Amino acid sequence: MCNIENYLKKENILCDIDVADKNGLIKKLSGVVKKNYGINSQTVYDIIMERENHGVTGIGNGVAIPHGRIKDLKEIVLVVATLGTPVDYGSLDGEEVRLVFMLLVPEGNNLVYLKLLSQLSIMCNDKNTRFLMMDAETSDKILEVVRNFD
Repeated sequence: MCNIENYLKKENILCDIDVADKNGLIKKLSGVVKKNYGINSQTVYDIIMERENHGVTGIGNGVAIPHGRIKDLKEIVLVVATLGTPVDYGSLDGEEVRLVFMLLVPEGNNLVYLKLLSQLSIMCNDKNTRFLMMDAETSDKILEVVRNFD
């Protein structure tokens, strides 16, 4: 089983952010990837939005897990954000999103990619864990919740 904590870095956690909509959210998270990994934020945005066009990654219960593969990425990247004001993400259950995990993997790293998506989904389906993360005010608190779940 993949350990989410191994891929989650404090500098990739944003708490209580405010964005106007789904596009603004993806742009904000793409900016974190640019800042911390040097990957062009427009490239990240385009890859995530292309994936969204194939099927929305809002998994329900206020959670979204946008994800994609990036050719020149050197390592797996996980960015987490909690939203001060929920946004419409087009989730099948109609619930606005308050918690987002953006997962980016190098092309060809499919097994770990699928395992991490599965683990994130399992973790977010746990109501207590989900609410603890949504209400977290600091990156340390999110790391603690993930650590306790793993």
